[in-house]
Amino acid sequence: MSEESRAIELRGSRKEMLDTILAHPRGEEFFIKTKPSVKVFALLLDATRAKKVCMNSGIAKTVPEKVMESLRRSVNVEVRDGKRGRPREFDEKEFLGVLKEMRGEKERLDALGMSRRTYYYWKKRLDGHKH
Repeated sequence: MSEESRAIELRGSRKEMLDTILAHPRGEEFFIKTKPSVKVFALLLDATRAKKVCMNSGIAKTVPEKVMESLRRSVNVEVRDGKRGRPREFDEKEFLGVLKEMRGEKERLDALGMSRRTYYYWKKRLDGHKH
């Protein structure tokens, strides 16, 4: 069983998060996936055996510093870096490499296998890079 599968996920509305906490009084690891309130942290510390709390960097930024300090005194807090949004279909380095190697637009489009619109979007976006 992987480390993340043991962690109890706290997500949804704040009421759903509170219900999940109350449903797992013996939980030791929690992964927060929705912006929590101070009440969620208070209940997490009082009603469970929490030893480790994980959250991504975006959620950690929304937690007040005093609350984070207090939480760190009680449990091990792990802030994970994660990329937001949909994963990229095309690699930036590959795109720049094709721009350097090939001259014709049609040739570049065929080599990259992307639509014309996407090609020009990326070309405009990476205009600051030398190619």
